[in-house]
Amino acid sequence: MRLQEELNVEASLTPKRVMTRTAGRTGLLLTRLRGAVHYRLLASASVKQVAALVILRSGLQIARGLSALKSRLKGQVPVELLYDYSVATNGYEREIHRDSDAREIVVLIYLNSTADKAGGHLLLHRLKRGAIACARPDREDCEVLVDIVPREGTLVAFRNGDQAFHSVSLLTSESEQRYFVYGGYTRLFGSASGITTSERLPTDWALYA
Repeated sequence: MRLQEELNVEASLTPKRVMTRTAGRTGLLLTRLRGAVHYRLLASASVKQVAALVILRSGLQIARGLSALKSRLKGQVPVELLYDYSVATNGYEREIHRDSDAREIVVLIYLNSTADKAGGHLLLHRLKRGAIACARPDREDCEVLVDIVPREGTLVAFRNGDQAFHSVSLLTSESEQRYFVYGGYTRLFGSASGITTSERLPTDWALYA
């Protein structure tokens, strides 16, 4: 995958070697576990299947932990490419925020186009002079730098950090939906190189099985 290769090359975050946990035996195990979890339909699952799902989720977390420990002992920084497919409908919006502590690179891919007036734009922000940086700053403390209208095939990627603030404007169309893939490269331990504030914003691993 060319994007992954390019981002890997650019991910010289520390003098230590950066490892992507989608390659090798451990990466293959993580990929298979994720697939087994993601494609399980809970609505029609039996008790045994639900129990198996819980075990798989636990196994995935254990595999992540062991992978992180192994890499850390070798002086490596392990990251995993996490992603999810979502559909935004009328009423969807996101507050101004930076990404979780462990997220190094944020990636978003739009799968369809929506009308400008429909809303659901990706807004990139910066703090106004004198405002205090936090994980989720108030809207009045920020100003819009870039307004990105959803367009089919558009890819947005940026480094996460204390000042990497972004939001999604209110989607107001009752007929249009926004289809997109969202995720990024996330450390299996520790905070991203651009996160220096004391405020914590943990990764919700459950969203990615």
